[in-house]
Amino acid sequence: MAKLEPKASKAIPEGKHEGEIMSSLRKIPGESDEKGNVYKYDYTDYEIKLTSVDGQPSIKVGFPTDVSFDGVSKRATTKHGKFLENLGVDITKGFDTDDVVGMKVSLTTENEETERGTFARVIGKVKPLNWGGFSKGDIKWMTT
Repeated sequence: MAKLEPKASKAIPEGKHEGEIMSSLRKIPGESDEKGNVYKYDYTDYEIKLTSVDGQPSIKVGFPTDVSFDGVSKRATTKHGKFLENLGVDITKGFDTDDVVGMKVSLTTENEETERGTFARVIGKVKPLNWGGFSKGDIKWMTT
């Protein structure tokens, strides 16, 4: 028999953080996770490692998998589409959710108290970290 040492979980502090998207996972109805839990809905989760927090904990953001856009404006009309569009993905063309894996991002969290404990949740947009004052997708060629 092995002796186990309990440890207190560390809460993610509220506020703005920097991180890196580590993975994407599509949960298809009827399939199951490693614990045998069967997925009921078509959902896509993204794991983000918080590089600006001690211990670099991870947080997940998830959306219904459907990605749709307005046929006229070409702007996203679903939460998942808005998330990807905000990261610079052209959702009007085919893409792979793993295209954003490795991307450096910023996000804001707030803590929520439940009977199971304190959990951090992402509020607002997950944004690409700026490079040279421009965000991914905003860079335009300049001529002199």
